[in-house]
Amino acid sequence: MYSDLILRGRGSQVAQAAGARPTVVTLWIGNNDVLGAATSGIVVDGVTITPVAQFEADYRLAANAIAASGAKMAIANIPDVTSIPFVTTVSRFIPNPQTGQPVIVNGQPLPLLGPNGPLPPGTLVTLAAGSLIAQGHGIPAEVGGRSVRQLVEQAFTFKLEKGAGEPLFIDVAKQNGRVVVVGLH
Repeated sequence: MYSDLILRGRGSQVAQAAGARPTVVTLWIGNNDVLGAATSGIVVDGVTITPVAQFEADYRLAANAIAASGAKMAIANIPDVTSIPFVTTVSRFIPNPQTGQPVIVNGQPLPLLGPNGPLPPGTLVTLAAGSLIAQGHGIPAEVGGRSVRQLVEQAFTFKLEKGAGEPLFIDVAKQNGRVVVVGLH
């Protein structure tokens, strides 16, 4: 494993950091714990996203170990991965090939088709779906798509509520003192 090569068998990252006797530590972890779900378009607890209870336990363990070293800490929250361009660039609506704007039917934009029919509000479509959409997937045959029921396989609904982790970060700060919480939204 890559981390084993970096750590050289000398303890965990937290143990090595605390052993270096730092005076100030920035603790900003957790982004990759949710980013896999956003970039793959698949939310599988424990596979593409770290279960909340596991993340909280690991986070508290790391923060407590660093605090025990006497170092001051600046801890940062997890940004909302549903706001990154990878999941916000492609619209959930069928694009007009000439203009790139949503196709309008009866005065309303026409949504792409997903596993359960039209993609509902809040559905994010990853950049990986762009080539599928260009081939007609997710577009009803009536408006030039491949099939009424073809699915946009890279579409997903996933929302890490903005600020959902804030109580954890604030609680850790209060518990350990001398901690600054940095909000990255």
